[in-house]
Amino acid sequence: MLDPVWQAAWDSLLPQLKPDDRILAPIGDWPTPPVGTLRHYTDRIEVQNASVVILHKGRLNALPREALVRLCNEWQIVFANEVFVCFLRDGPRRFINSLRRHSRHFLPVRHHLRTRHFKRLGNTIFFVHIPKTAGTTVWNAIGHTVRAKAYYDSTASFRANPPSDDQFDLVGGHIPLATFQMHASPQDRFIGLLRDPVLRFRAAFLHSRRPYEDPKTFTPTMRLMRELPFKEFLAHPDARQEANLQLLMLGGSPGNDDDPTDRDVFVRACRALDSPRNLFMTTDHVAKFIADSRIILQTRPSTMPTQHLNVSDLDAQADDLAEFAACLPQIRALAAPELVLYERLRAHS
Repeated sequence: MLDPVWQAAWDSLLPQLKPDDRILAPIGDWPTPPVGTLRHYTDRIEVQNASVVILHKGRLNALPREALVRLCNEWQIVFANEVFVCFLRDGPRRFINSLRRHSRHFLPVRHHLRTRHFKRLGNTIFFVHIPKTAGTTVWNAIGHTVRAKAYYDSTASFRANPPSDDQFDLVGGHIPLATFQMHASPQDRFIGLLRDPVLRFRAAFLHSRRPYEDPKTFTPTMRLMRELPFKEFLAHPDARQEANLQLLMLGGSPGNDDDPTDRDVFVRACRALDSPRNLFMTTDHVAKFIADSRIILQTRPSTMPTQHLNVSDLDAQADDLAEFAACLPQIRALAAPELVLYERLRAHS
């Protein structure tokens, strides 16, 4: 395990493990436990017969609210840090006050269970986070002062535990617009950023090739980009979907494997961009997008500089960049439908 935060959570549990313990942890590079068994979760957390739960605070929405309440009320909290809260079903009595000792790191869980108390708006703002469009930077910038918020890592977790109307002011995630719309009210609004399709594709490719990323956490498409020579990946059907991901996330239909060349997909995406209730901009206007989003969320303007997050090191990945650049004509041909949509938004902006 290379990440010290993950290692700290693991080390805290080892002395507490019993031979028959059943550990539930997020998918990742965990060691084999010296006793008991280890089961992983990804998009959905199902406690079932687990006796130890390593809860990733970024995956709170993958767990049904009632199950989270039971964990907090009936289990022992034996460790918490910036990322994890570790629960034992039958913890030793000396950990009875662990919640108090770890209150700072447990605060996000407490807030998550009390979001209705913190909700201020009469509607919900849905942030369509298209991967590699500065979404992590934007979410951090617009969401850090919003207490009634939720982020979903995947469509599966959103569908399993969708928000209710009176629960959150801000909901975000790598969720297609059509899926958000299925659980939105007429007064709700949708916001998001689009990036030059070639640059977005390049950023996704570089992310997949970062040596320190754990491929177990990748989508099948990301794993293909990591494992195959890029020229071979471009011949795979997933390449066209990845090259037009923005178009599909805005114009795709729920549950369908849409073709990016389908005219209906383009029309639905344009309808979303053109709606006066929605806020969509290109990444050329990140600062304005953040400012306008704060107005919609009725939060105060920030005096802090925007912190750019999850950015690739272009110098360290020079070989990957060269591999991508060698295929530019093929990339542009694959991304042709999305390039039309992007240029349309760019001209309007």
